[in-house]
Amino acid sequence: MRAVVFDMDGVLVDSELHWKEVGAAFLRQLVPYWDDALQGSIIGLSLYDVHALLVRDHQVTADRESFVSHYKGLAETIYGERSSLIAGAGELVERLSRGGVRMAVCSSSPRSWIDVMLRRFQLASYFDCVVSSDDVGGRGKPEPDVYVEVARQLHLAPARCTALEDTRKGVLSAKTAGMRCIGLRNGFNDAQDLSLADLIVTDLGSLAEEELFPGS
Repeated sequence: MRAVVFDMDGVLVDSELHWKEVGAAFLRQLVPYWDDALQGSIIGLSLYDVHALLVRDHQVTADRESFVSHYKGLAETIYGERSSLIAGAGELVERLSRGGVRMAVCSSSPRSWIDVMLRRFQLASYFDCVVSSDDVGGRGKPEPDVYVEVARQLHLAPARCTALEDTRKGVLSAKTAGMRCIGLRNGFNDAQDLSLADLIVTDLGSLAEEELFPGS
C-alpha cells in the first residue's frame, strides 16, 4: 500500500490568498510595519508558532489565548466562505479514490480549521486520516512531527508516502520525515523555495501515478 498526503493551505484550497488579505490586515494592527515579505515568512507555520514569532521578533504583547481566538474567527470566514479548491485538487482526490490509493491531510493549521474546509467541500470521506499540529503538541512544519504522525496513523513507512506541498517549510517537513515530496506551483507561491522537492508541478489534476510513486 502507498498513500498520498495533502497539505491543506495552497494545495487543497487557495486559503493563503485570503490569509494574505484578511490575516495581514489583523497582523498590521499588532505590527504596523507588517508587509508582504513578513506575511510570506509565516506561511506554513502553526498558529502557535506565528504567535511565538510575533512575540519574539516583533515585541507583540497580545496573549496567546486572545490571539488564537481572534485568528479562529478569521478562519471561519476564510475556510467557510472565501476559499476555493485549488485547480485540479478535487479531480486528483477523486481519481486516487477510484484507484484505491490511501489519502491523508497533513497541516500545521488547527484541526477545527481543517474540519471546516472538509465539510464545506464534502471531502472528509476521501481521507483515511487527518493530522494537524494539534495532534503533535502544536509542533508545525518545518518540524517533521505532523508527517511522522500521518505515517503512524496510516501504518505505513514514510518512504511509502508521497506528500504534496506548496511551501519551503512544508517540503522540508515532509522530506525530514522520510517521504517523497512533490512541490506545487499554484500561481501565488513563486517566492517559495521548493528546490528540495523531488518534483515540482503546476497542475495537480495531471499528476500521473508514476510521478506520485516512481518505480511502483
